[in-house]
Amino acid sequence: MKFLEKEVMERDALNRIRWDSTLNPQEFSVLYIDRFRGKLVEVPYNSIRVEGDYIRVGDSLIPAHRVRQIKQSGRIVWAKRRE
Repeated sequence: MKFLEKEVMERDALNRIRWDSTLNPQEFSVLYIDRFRGKLVEVPYNSIRVEGDYIRVGDSLIPAHRVRQIKQSGRIVWAKRRE
């Protein structure tokens, strides 16, 4: 998976995992900034749902812009550019 070759928006990267039949979603995890804890939280890709510009984690709606990294089998395959 070559997300790092060019800037790809987080929502596009997350949707690619879902729709690309060559990828196994069970291999992926998503890391996002939790605004209450002030730290990165890692969750399995299969535990989220992409809803427009948000990701749903359990009962929480997290703005997609808080996604910082996507890992595949523990290796970072997508990272948000520094702001």
